[in-house]
Amino acid sequence: MIIECPKCKSTFNFADSIEQKSFSNFKCSICQHIWKVKPQKIKPSLDRKNRKENNYSYVLILNLVILLLTILALILFKEKLVYSNSFWMEFYKFFLNLIPIK
Repeated sequence: MIIECPKCKSTFNFADSIEQKSFSNFKCSICQHIWKVKPQKIKPSLDRKNRKENNYSYVLILNLVILLLTILALILFKEKLVYSNSFWMEFYKFFLNLIPIK
């Protein structure tokens, strides 16, 4: 557990094994400020199955969006894709002339 001094904002590590009910006051070793610590409430977390299902659905939705954007880009830029083959051929020839392959 990490405890922070409200006055100087120094942080201190405190063992989780010790219950919070066994203490109520803290004294900062930096600024000597004394304050009361309120017990922290544990937030209920989702069980693993729900988290996994949420992650899978999130990934599935992201993949569908990427697929739709790719199809849209292919439709919108199909005129420019005609020239891509000649570009790559010139690119390959350029490197072929630089590095002779035996």
